[in-house]
Amino acid sequence: VVLCLAAAAAAAATKNGRIAVLATDATLRSGIYERSLRAFAPSAALTEIACPLFVTLVEYGFTEPGDPVTAAACEHYLAPVHAAGCDTVVMACTHFPVIEPAIRRALGPDVTLIDSGVELARAMGCQPGKEIPKAEFFVSGDPAPFDAQRRVFLPGPWPERAEKIDITAY
Repeated sequence: VVLCLAAAAAAAATKNGRIAVLATDATLRSGIYERSLRAFAPSAALTEIACPLFVTLVEYGFTEPGDPVTAAACEHYLAPVHAAGCDTVVMACTHFPVIEPAIRRALGPDVTLIDSGVELARAMGCQPGKEIPKAEFFVSGDPAPFDAQRRVFLPGPWPERAEKIDITAY
C-alpha cells in the first residue's frame, strides 16, 4: 500500500516525467518501487539511487539541520538527481525523512519531495503534524534501543517505554 501511495503521488507531482527514488540497496534490488512507479507513470524516466549512508547517519544521530557530514552525503547522493533533471524525488525509506531538511536543501526548491510515510498517513485520514491520540509500542527484544530510536523517528508525547512481549505467544 505504501509503495502504491508514494508512486501515485510521484506520478501526479512530476511535470517533466523524471522521477528519482532514494532507497536502500535492498529496496532497489527488489524492484518494488520501479514496478509501482511504472504502474502509475509507465513512460517516466526513473533514476534509482541507493543511499545507504543516510540510514547510518540517522541511526548515529547526524540529524541536526546543517550537519556538515549529512550535507556532504546529500550532495554526493543527490548529484544524479540533478544530472538526470528529475523534478520529483521519492524518499523510499523510513529513515530518510529524519534528514529531510538536508535532502531538501541539496535538491533545491524546484524539486518535489515525496515522503511515503506522509502519503500513508494521508490515506489513513491522518493530518501530518497533528498528534495521534494514542499509541502503544511492543517489541520482541530489549525495549531500550527501540525507545532511543523511536524518539528520533517519532518525537512526541508517547509512552515512556515500549513493552517487551514474547513473540512466540502470538
